[in-house]
Amino acid sequence: MVKILHISSKNVFLNEAVSSFERVFPQQNSVWLHSCNVSSGTDVHRFERSFSMSDFFRFSFYRELRNFDLIVFHSLSIFLYPIILFSSKKTKLAWLGWGFDYYDYISDNKKNFILPATLKIKDLIHQSLQSEKADYSPFKKIIKAVYLMFFEKKAISKFNSFSPVLHSEYQLIEQLKLMHHVPDFCQWNYGSLEDFHAKNILGKTVTGNAILIGNSATYTNNHIEAFETISTSLSRINAVRDVYVPLSYGDESYKDYVVDYGRDFFKHAFKPVLEFMPLDEYSTLLMNCGFVVMNHIRQQALGNIIMMVYLGARVFLREDNPLYDYFVGIGAVVNKISDLESHPELLSTPLTEADIKANKKALYTHWSRAVIDSNTEKLVRYHVGPRAD
Repeated sequence: MVKILHISSKNVFLNEAVSSFERVFPQQNSVWLHSCNVSSGTDVHRFERSFSMSDFFRFSFYRELRNFDLIVFHSLSIFLYPIILFSSKKTKLAWLGWGFDYYDYISDNKKNFILPATLKIKDLIHQSLQSEKADYSPFKKIIKAVYLMFFEKKAISKFNSFSPVLHSEYQLIEQLKLMHHVPDFCQWNYGSLEDFHAKNILGKTVTGNAILIGNSATYTNNHIEAFETISTSLSRINAVRDVYVPLSYGDESYKDYVVDYGRDFFKHAFKPVLEFMPLDEYSTLLMNCGFVVMNHIRQQALGNIIMMVYLGARVFLREDNPLYDYFVGIGAVVNKISDLESHPELLSTPLTEADIKANKKALYTHWSRAVIDSNTEKLVRYHVGPRAD
């Protein structure tokens, strides 16, 4: 028997992750949640307790941590550094990355992931916010810098493994050397097709010709440039399409700009999704989108992309996004956004039946429940060896 602790905030991915660990190592998992993310009656699988910063000053808290053979961190924030630094040397530590928690090690300037027109909006919003918070921002930056200087390198060096979303991201982090110590790579990803990504759409295929752009109200979606490309392409083929843009979470100020620009570009065809939608309703919306444009430079929106590739939509990604090489590498049929410059008619050309079958096969080869559970078993055995038997 092995004792595994999962540390996380409450999020939509956590139950699916813990479910995989439970299928492979039943009754051997516990979940601790940061208290600011916990409400009464939480439905998180295997939830045992919540914790807050005050717990970091209690010796009994660290004594409890020593009861576990493996601690799995579902994303990493600087708030969690004390747990890492004061954990027992006998306890193994695994970091399951989400993207936001390690992209500072892929580029030391977040603006590198934002295209010029969108960056202008970001700078305008930032200037406005800076004027409102002028008295507090410098102090917070100094405190954060001092905290990172003393704890970041030591905390990351204690991890036994690191699982970013893509192996290519791990290789890039190794090459750039922005991370002082890169823990060993372990392949692990959130969510299987059967239980999460395609749970509500199994066996289905898109039926509409609407266009889906982006996944959130975040700058790295590069909405403005995407709007320009799609608007120009539709004009060249003399077509009008409904354009759906998910904006239910992210930056509220940026959301307002995106809505204004979207209405300027697409008029009544612009359909922003401003509020959270139940999964059934969102799945129905996606079924109407035969074409998808994700204008991110960095890896983002993987769950949405998997769903749309499964549904048989024609998906356009930036060639400099590592997800483009990933999907091509596993045998999926996806397009480069730059293809629209010479072939705008692609926005009126659905995938063939053969392409749709190839995409489903590629996804099942890498994202089936069996594959996810196999990676879970390998990850645990890597850390605890024979104790996992």
